Amino acid sequence: MLIAAVTLFSRSGAIPVDPTPAMPGLQGPITASAFGAGVLAAIAAYNGWANVAMVGGEVQDSRRTLPWALTAGVLIVVGLYVAVNLAYLHALPLREILTANSTAHPTASSVASRAAVAALGPRAGTILPLLFLISAVGALHSNMLTVPRVLFSMARDSLLPTGLARVSAIAHTPAVAIVTLASVGSILAVLGGYDRLANMTAFGYVLFYALNAMGLLWWRHRQRGMVASAPGRRWIAALFLAGMLWLLVTITMRGSAEIVAALLLLALGFPVFAYMRHRRLSDAVDGRL
Repeated sequence: MLIAAVTLFSRSGAIPVDPTPAMPGLQGPITASAFGAGVLAAIAAYNGWANVAMVGGEVQDSRRTLPWALTAGVLIVVGLYVAVNLAYLHALPLREILTANSTAHPTASSVASRAAVAALGPRAGTILPLLFLISAVGALHSNMLTVPRVLFSMARDSLLPTGLARVSAIAHTPAVAIVTLASVGSILAVLGGYDRLANMTAFGYVLFYALNAMGLLWWRHRQRGMVASAPGRRWIAALFLAGMLWLLVTITMRGSAEIVAALLLLALGFPVFAYMRHRRLSDAVDGRL
């Protein structure tokens, strides 16, 4: 991506000028809901930073390593994505970017494809699918290494069916959790397109980011005065929570189909979680008896 950005910027003579008048969708001020929708789309790309925390239990000296990994990872990704997006704006007129592949234009080519063709010529379009495939496989590999650990840990704590905590005797991996996640992902991929699924998952990210921040603040409040060594800096979590709540409100007010679908899908997990928690409490009581 960075090489593509540098290449695009070096093509100073290939900047297309958009002679068309302003598009109707760009006239007037940008509303909070429209900005929230744009941020939601960006979160789907930036969310890889959270994967580091999912494997925190397997990291040596995690108290020191994780903060550095999270900080450095976020800064690197921000730098790369800003450079690439500046390259898109450099290589393409705004109309070409707005009409690229999305839920509104499902059959159009992607922004990356259009920018590469504009900067490197039509032949670049023939190798882009292979490059996209390699990038997608890398992202898939990362997610399959990290996300099943959440299912595995919850099952080990009796918050999900215990079968998800089963470890392969050969590979020593949470095989059942991996297969379960892959199966659910495959079903969702058949039922919806990439952009819709990305918006759904990004909404879930924002929702649980807010819940995590609320949980951290509540825990800090309960621990205040009890653990002298507990670090403060509650204002960071409070600021983060305020941003996530603002996003949730503006996105929900927009009322898109992806948000409704995400809420329905998340709601399916409540009965399972409630049943497993009740069962866990019952087992604990029986054990004490």
